[in-house]
Amino acid sequence: MEIGYDLVPRHSIHAKKTNQATSFNEYYRESSAQRMEKISPQILQGFEDKPFVVDAKEETTSWRQTNPLLIANVLEVIFPHLDHASLKACSQVSTLWSVMATPLLRSRSQIHLEGSLHDDRSDAFLSTLTPTDTLPMASLTYNLHHTSSPFLSERASNFFSTFGHSLTSLTLQAFALQDPANSLGTNHFFSVVSQLVSRDCPSLTHLTLSHLQQLDYEDSLDPEIESRLSFTSPSIRHLTISFEGKSSLVRPRRALNCTAVLKRLLAIAPNAITLDTDFSLCGEETFTYFLMTLRDAKISGHLTSFSLTGGPLDKVAISVQNSMTFSKLTSLKINAQITAQVQTEFVQFLEKLSPTLQKFEMVGDKWGRFGLQGRMARYEEGFTMDFPLMPKLKVFQFQNYEGLRLGSEDFLQRLPNLGELVICDFQPSLGDMMLCPQRTVFGTMFGPRRYRMGDITAKNPNVHVKKVVLDVVFVPSFENQGSMDKLLKMFPNVQELELTVSFAYQNVYVGQVLDTLARSKIKKLKIKFLQCAELRSERVAASFHSALVNCLPRFSQLQRVDFILDDMPPMSRFTLPLYIVKGILCTRSLSVLNLTGFCIGEDFEETETCRQLLDNKLAHWKLSESLMPYSDFSHFEY
Repeated sequence: MEIGYDLVPRHSIHAKKTNQATSFNEYYRESSAQRMEKISPQILQGFEDKPFVVDAKEETTSWRQTNPLLIANVLEVIFPHLDHASLKACSQVSTLWSVMATPLLRSRSQIHLEGSLHDDRSDAFLSTLTPTDTLPMASLTYNLHHTSSPFLSERASNFFSTFGHSLTSLTLQAFALQDPANSLGTNHFFSVVSQLVSRDCPSLTHLTLSHLQQLDYEDSLDPEIESRLSFTSPSIRHLTISFEGKSSLVRPRRALNCTAVLKRLLAIAPNAITLDTDFSLCGEETFTYFLMTLRDAKISGHLTSFSLTGGPLDKVAISVQNSMTFSKLTSLKINAQITAQVQTEFVQFLEKLSPTLQKFEMVGDKWGRFGLQGRMARYEEGFTMDFPLMPKLKVFQFQNYEGLRLGSEDFLQRLPNLGELVICDFQPSLGDMMLCPQRTVFGTMFGPRRYRMGDITAKNPNVHVKKVVLDVVFVPSFENQGSMDKLLKMFPNVQELELTVSFAYQNVYVGQVLDTLARSKIKKLKIKFLQCAELRSERVAASFHSALVNCLPRFSQLQRVDFILDDMPPMSRFTLPLYIVKGILCTRSLSVLNLTGFCIGEDFEETETCRQLLDNKLAHWKLSESLMPYSDFSHFEY
């Protein structure tokens, strides 16, 4: 029973009880003998003395079974130990088994093969295949290390020659050893690229070449490398070239060789419409060289999606970027530091893209490396960006910027068809919030000066926005509760909302957040709660319980709820008694409930009752441990 108590309350997965053929009732109409024939022998091993029988009474009184082979948590333990063929067979047994097996099958469709393919996982996987089989995957990652063997071992060559034709996505990663004498040769790596891309994998649509900074670029580029890369793959539509990694900064004296290689790599995919680049370990000078190479390659006019990581974007770099032509671009991602010195040029760049751009993602200059004083200085030296009119923009994501800010809610009027808004930020500590409290009220959306003046209005709400993500810490208080109401007025038709709310200072105003949101049309609500140690206060816990039981049922259209006690230690879950669970289930349209850091019921019997109620009401529900790592418990008192 102790094992059952640990397994049962945390995870319940079942099909929605409908009349569709995929329901559990459809599965139970089969005879026991028919079901036995479908079950993998490996699963049944050890259960010979426990027949898999469902009697008539159990079928008519309850669809929820107690047989170990029908408990999701038991299957979670068993399925990872099955080989690929057995797992695929198990996915055909029942709806539950299919739900549990499918994620594993998908994860195995992107296996990582290293060197000569001599790792346990690939051995177990490849042992289930024969030369007549079709590779049960479309995506594969191959990690290429230094080796004294030929460029591809016999086993690796046989593998790709046999199954390469069915691959549509291939990732080749260059890994160097710590000993520089044994670093992976540039000629070696690109010989493998040539063999696989030009010969063994003719159907590739996605090609990723990563960790290229690990290669030992010589002082003069080997002519043999250039000749090996003199081929094209017309089928490739998505090309990723990454000089990203944890170390091995590209040194300036090798920059020209790197740019020569980049030029050849860009020529491999003349029909590419998506280009992802990462030059974060190249340094400022090399980054500019790479941008010039992209410009000279004249591929920007064909691209519909472009991602650029590196920088910073100084005067020279952004001038090169502005000289490119992106006449068809619909999706842009920029991960670079942007300073006030290039404010005008950056806005001009956006103006050029405005006729076609539909998705814009900015991931910026704040990586948590500068300390509080450094971040404050960067914030003061930054600038507020004024958007040009972008009539086709539907998705805007803005993450982790100190020096670049949005111009209050007015910028939304220049994005008339915006449907999804995502604003994320690193979560500050309590010390940061005390020294700079205005940064905690949706920071970049409501500028601090305008917030202090109370000059936040919603005269022209954006009626097209359906999804809003504000992953910026919000500490509810009597003074700033109006911000939540203004948010709903700005986005009156929002259906999916994600927030980060803090319990800091034993906050009891969190319930008012739910109370305000209950007046909206929200269908999906996700809230990440911070400073959850404050829930140890009876006053705070009682206020939160009251909010859950009184506010959630008032949502008229709410279908899904995700509540995450983000910094709650795994061994200290927040308990929801039976009456709270009953209150939550009064929410009219609720069908999916995911709770992290919670537990249900104050004893085993009450927990079972809660499970029954959740199973009967919801299509899916799940209780999970907190995601907080054990190393972060130092600030909790026990």
